[in-house]
Amino acid sequence: MTIGAATTQPTTPEIADLRDEIEGLVEEFLDGVSDCPEPADLEYVAASLLALLDQPPLAELAEALPEVAERRGDPGAAGLLEALAALARQPLAGQAAAALDRLRARGVDSPLAGRVGRMQLSEARIIEDEAADRLLVVLERPREREAQLALLVVEREETGGALVEGLLTPPASRREVRSVLRKALRGVQDRQLARDEVAERLVTATARAADLELVLPHDVGIGLPLIARALGRDPGAFPQLMLEPPSGPLDVDPEDEEGLEDLLDVLLEEFDEYVHAAHGEDGRVFRGGHYVAGSMLHWKHGYGDGRLGHWTRADVEEYLLDHYPRRLSADDDLIACTPACVAAFLGFLDERDLLTGDPPDELALVCRRLGPRFERAERDRVLPSLPRAEPAARRRDGRERRTKRKATRAARRRNRR
Repeated sequence: MTIGAATTQPTTPEIADLRDEIEGLVEEFLDGVSDCPEPADLEYVAASLLALLDQPPLAELAEALPEVAERRGDPGAAGLLEALAALARQPLAGQAAAALDRLRARGVDSPLAGRVGRMQLSEARIIEDEAADRLLVVLERPREREAQLALLVVEREETGGALVEGLLTPPASRREVRSVLRKALRGVQDRQLARDEVAERLVTATARAADLELVLPHDVGIGLPLIARALGRDPGAFPQLMLEPPSGPLDVDPEDEEGLEDLLDVLLEEFDEYVHAAHGEDGRVFRGGHYVAGSMLHWKHGYGDGRLGHWTRADVEEYLLDHYPRRLSADDDLIACTPACVAAFLGFLDERDLLTGDPPDELALVCRRLGPRFERAERDRVLPSLPRAEPAARRRDGRERRTKRKATRAARRRNRR
């Protein structure tokens, strides 16, 4: 179980594993930040960590962030604590501030002390049409030379005013940001918004997105805490939102069928070579691997979450016990080898550093354990009278998740035109 993959309440051992993972994340993020980063860079690190963890049921595990940073106890950790104190919701913000005070009492402080979490809104414009409102917000920091531009899309036709998309540009010179803003407003009707009106609109739009349980882009979760501070609001002013996990190297746009096929051609050709080297031409995995791997990727793209390299134990179970028996036909030889083919393909992704989700050894174990149930489910497909309550429940849950994702993505596509 990994941070991007939790869908149910974690068990005690899983919580311990997750806390270890959080520690690894903090170390990784801080190692990637220079000794004297710009405030915007440190704020991005903090907001990225918060976006990963501010998802149920992991939100309560975010309390590990201050503990890990305090234990690290260097200037970079002090900077992260200051950023968390400014950008996190309560009680995490207070816990980070207390940990920072303890570090300072030990003589450890950040070179950016007093320069983090000081975003201000310098300008806000809105473009309104029948389908959506597009808010463009310029964020600046006192005495800093760079600025950032935020774009937020509030869809009206199908969601009734929900936030459906958002992005925050990387820091750039104030002149560059102003130039980008002028180009975005060229040839359209727009008007200026006061800070309080921007805040009111976003509170309403995020509340609507939360009510509809829309799954929003991961970047929305990174940008909103920064925007909240620039609006003079506590980050808790916006509700907790459901976010897509960060993009992976195998993520494909749901509408990009050509891109999917190009990716599959390359990936499956490499997998064939991998299977040939690992299993030889005489094994069942060589005979069935290409077909099974292709069906896994098509299922992930068309029925799953679209993240071709992200696999959890729940994904493997849904593919083997629900999708495959309902959608695919197989002879006895292919039925017998399919779980091994699934494990081989996931092992291939892991070897190429393309696998995210649950650990590969856990996924391989699930494939072995589900083998007998998969064979029964596949053979029972010719007996429609047999009750199959569990797969039916999973189908309902899966349909609900896919409907929410498709509604959100459709709204985004309309508003990019």
